[in-house]
This record gives sequence, C-alpha cells and structure tokens, in this order.
Amino acid sequence: MTRSLIVLVLAAPLAACIQPPVSKSQTGPTITVTLDPDSGFEADNTDTNPYLTLPTNATQYSFKLIVKTNTGEAYDGNDYTHPDVTMATAAITLASANIPTLTLTVDNTLSDWTYTSQGITVPASFKNTGTMMVHADAHDASGLASNIVNFNCALK
Repeated sequence: MTRSLIVLVLAAPLAACIQPPVSKSQTGPTITVTLDPDSGFEADNTDTNPYLTLPTNATQYSFKLIVKTNTGEAYDGNDYTHPDVTMATAAITLASANIPTLTLTVDNTLSDWTYTSQGITVPASFKNTGTMMVHADAHDASGLASNIVNFNCALK
C-alpha cells in the first residue's frame, strides 16, 4: 500500500465518529403590560390608543400595572427548555405627578409568570391633561432579556 492510502484507511474510522456541529438557539421571553383599573376598562400596550377613564365622581385614578410573561425557548442541541421569567421591572412617569417606585409581586403558580404592582393612584386633576409613560422589561433564568415595552396612556 502506498503511504497516502494507509493514511486514508486509518482516518476513515475517525471521520465516522466526528459529529457535525449541533445548531443551538435561544429566544428570550416576551411580555405584555396592562393597566388594570379598579373600575372601568383596562389599557394595555397592544391597544392602538390606550387610555384610562376616570370613574364618575372619583377624585383619583386607581389601578395596578400587570406584566404578563411568556417564556422563551432554549435548545442546546439535545433538549428544549423554557426558562422561567424570574425578574420584571416597570415604571410609570407622569409630568408633575408623584408616582412612587413600583414594587412588583410575582404569581408563579402557572408556567407563564405574572408580575403585579401595588395599587397606583393619580389625582383626577390630570384628566385630559396628562399622559403617562409606561415602561417594562423582564429577564429569564438564563439571563435573556424580553422585549422592552414603552407606551403612552392617556387619562380621560
């Protein structure tokens, strides 16, 4: 046998053992944000023109901010996993209003976790003059970031 044929014969079993690289993928979680009033219709980031309505004879808007999560997906070449959304943050700003820093409480009893703020109040004096800026984001257990939600909500 020639030298190159010997190398080819010896290398053939090794080539059969080498696996092609496995395609791995990760997608982060997604979130939606809802402003859920004590009475009236809710507003969320998927609405075309989100707004909250002041109830008749009310002296303030009263609502909670809810971050609804959907897990992302990770594939390591063998298995698919759906890491929990372990952190969400949110903020509401309104010019000349004192809205406290939001504290979100998690409900992790279902596979897609939900984060709900404490009660938020805005004085009725902002009716038809104020627009709230709402921001939220989240991260999963793998550290992947969600989509960032930013939207304006009118006070009517």
